[in-house]
Amino acid sequence: MSPALSYALATLFIAGGGALLYACSANQKLLNRPLQGNIPVLLGVGFLPAGMAILTTTTSFCTACLMGMTLLMIVWCLLPLGASLLAGRSRP
Repeated sequence: MSPALSYALATLFIAGGGALLYACSANQKLLNRPLQGNIPVLLGVGFLPAGMAILTTTTSFCTACLMGMTLLMIVWCLLPLGASLLAGRSRP
């Protein structure tokens, strides 16, 4: 697998897992209510190591951890901000 494809696939897995975990949290602003049940939590938790495993095939373990955690922090910071901006824009 080419490095660009590995990075793109790992980004999708880590961002998807982070978004699922955010949507399951009690203080999320993206949905009307948090996602219920264990399936979204388990999928979110499962996507994170899967993305990290894909990253480790391309880079070293330390670099993969640093890239994964940086991407996860970006997702967790920008997702609530984007949700707040969209919620504020939809109100009259």
